[in-house]
Amino acid sequence: MIVRASSAAVDVLEEATRRFVGVASGVAAFVQSPGTIAFIAVDGHEVQGWCWGYVLARPDGTSMLYLHNLEVTESCRGRGIGRRLLRSFMEAGAQLGASKMFLVTGEENAAARGLYESMGAGLATQGPTVNYWFALPPTSSGSGDASSGEESSCNTHQRASMFVPMRDMLWNAFPEARARILAEEQSLLDEESPFPVVETYQLVSHCFHWEVFRPAMERGDQALLARCFAFVEQLLDTGDQEIMEAVSIRLGMPLGTGPEWRQAVAEGAGPLFRDVLEHHR
Repeated sequence: MIVRASSAAVDVLEEATRRFVGVASGVAAFVQSPGTIAFIAVDGHEVQGWCWGYVLARPDGTSMLYLHNLEVTESCRGRGIGRRLLRSFMEAGAQLGASKMFLVTGEENAAARGLYESMGAGLATQGPTVNYWFALPPTSSGSGDASSGEESSCNTHQRASMFVPMRDMLWNAFPEARARILAEEQSLLDEESPFPVVETYQLVSHCFHWEVFRPAMERGDQALLARCFAFVEQLLDTGDQEIMEAVSIRLGMPLGTGPEWRQAVAEGAGPLFRDVLEHHR
């Protein structure tokens, strides 16, 4: 059964958010915000999948639909659940006046691309695109007549926007790191940090090195190690100075010392990471 999230069905969306994200503190604010749309696939008490996004107004007087996330539990894939979720989402957007829908997915996500294209999606006609995220600093919270609920919603949106791009790169590449990422984020919220962003070094050290890379090395998990080396190469290829420094400090020195690390590097590291390690010899 496909259920649309609403003020009367907050509990279903909360369960889905906990299932796929790990925390559900912003659900009430989300369903009360204009233009938000979410659907959940459920079977009894089991959440099987969800999708959510927004209807966005355009300055030319039209509106467009943005699908931010569509996900189905691994055990429920191949049953048409994603298709039913997407169809419900598109129909809801059309009813709210949207004439087009857009989304972003990974080039190598063949299953998702197959679904979208089978339902009429076309690649952007402007040619290859590059997607950018900008980290926005928090605004002053004492601006006058905004209610506490509106401020809470705003802060939630800002917090979600600031954990990019390093956070999203790690989240998408390694499901193994997601629990630690959420724990780091929750720790900042518990501390009521004025700028609750997990720093790049923390992501590289705590969430990647300790949660994924080193355990892969200790277990001799060659498949995961290959993914790790490819990810490090992707990070270094961004040219982002903060990311490059974090990789050099956290991964360069400890990985370049022991014989087991040197063997792993010889077998799997890319040229950019090899350059980093060369500076620590």
